Amino acid sequence: MSEKKKKFKMPSALVILFFLLLFVTVLTYIVPAGKFGTLTLETGQEVADPNQFNFVDQNPVGFLGFWSAFPKGMVDAATVIAFTLIISGSLEVIKKTGVIDIAIYNLSQRFANNGVWVIPILMFVLGAIATFIGTEELSMVYIPIILPLMISLGFNNLTATAVVILSTHIVGVMSSMTNPFNVGVSHQITGLPMFSGVWLRGILFIVLFIICTIYTMRYAKSIQTDPEAATKEAVRIGALKESEANTDDTHEMSKQQKWVGIVAIVLFAVILALVIIQGWGMIEMAGAFVLLGTVAGLVGGMGGDDIVDGFVDGAIGVMSGSILIGVATGISVIMQEAKILDTIVYYFGNFLQNLPLMLSALAIFIFIALFAFFVPSGSGKAVVTMPIISPLARMVGLNQQVSVLGYVLGDGVAKPFYPTSGTFMATLDISKVKWQDWAKFYIPLMIILATVSIIFIIVAQLINYGPF
Repeated sequence: MSEKKKKFKMPSALVILFFLLLFVTVLTYIVPAGKFGTLTLETGQEVADPNQFNFVDQNPVGFLGFWSAFPKGMVDAATVIAFTLIISGSLEVIKKTGVIDIAIYNLSQRFANNGVWVIPILMFVLGAIATFIGTEELSMVYIPIILPLMISLGFNNLTATAVVILSTHIVGVMSSMTNPFNVGVSHQITGLPMFSGVWLRGILFIVLFIICTIYTMRYAKSIQTDPEAATKEAVRIGALKESEANTDDTHEMSKQQKWVGIVAIVLFAVILALVIIQGWGMIEMAGAFVLLGTVAGLVGGMGGDDIVDGFVDGAIGVMSGSILIGVATGISVIMQEAKILDTIVYYFGNFLQNLPLMLSALAIFIFIALFAFFVPSGSGKAVVTMPIISPLARMVGLNQQVSVLGYVLGDGVAKPFYPTSGTFMATLDISKVKWQDWAKFYIPLMIILATVSIIFIIVAQLINYGPF
């Protein structure tokens, strides 16, 4: 009797990233090395000088360089990793007070017969946070809260992941009304008034919200089952712990727990406000979340050791996702060390000069969508590409605001697909969703989003979207 052929099994996220690192390493032997000069903006930010580019000696990544990319990626992504670990730890402290579990239970009971209507509520709130402050990294923090709620309503882990990723990465980041990490940096580089043109991005927010909400609700309805079956499946695949599946009999918050909820919500609102007003980055936000978790724990009657244990447990829960972020960052480390990132941008700049006006705007969108594979970071991409795109756009008669719009849309539509995006892959890992399952879900939507993006770019150019 012949043995049955083993079915092909899609490798894990880390294995996929390993082969992508290998692919980029091979590119360092093919793509010529080059380097832009640098100039300093009035804000003190150092960016590429479009008038100074030189090819340099080829510097391919060797055997040891390839393996060193793993720890170097961890070092380069240290801020994001620390942000993830700390916020997850803070959230776990709050969870240990029982507030989140009770809130999830009560919410699931309220929407027991119309669970699908939780989706637009969550997507609007999470999308609004992301469009104002960016930080799609928060998607890793939302998953532990949203996932148990979705499961309790009879949906699966992919539904919860869609709610979180589409609301933050698409509805929020693609509209980016006041996102300091992509629109803010781009406006600094191009000289545009900070967050100008917000009215069109506000319309974009509404359009993206409607599209993503309908798409997610249709999927949710198609797979919805009874909560018990959904819970058993979630526990089986490791998306839900046994302790989360078996809820306590008490579903009324005590006075102390209510105070924990109030304190957590107020402090979170203050953090969001300071990100917008004071321009806080991840370090400041992470520090504030340490304070939030500590205060919430004390208000909840937890001792010092219990609070520390909560932080540690929360950090352990996202450790695998944090490793993914570091490994994914290793890809851009390899390209920077081999000096091929600037070469790619240089070749695109030459290509852009020879295009008609309307096609130039669309070319920026397509280029950024492709370039996001190598540099997922929104602000990092802006520093590398916008100093080149901005003067070229001016040269061909393209408004700076249109070029920024093309950049933001290209950046947003691609990142929730590429396995090189550490934050995205970490979110999938935490929710136990396989990349190939997500790709099957997202590709039809990605085509819709790309079409909408092209329409917005064309309209922006036709109406002379500015101020310049």
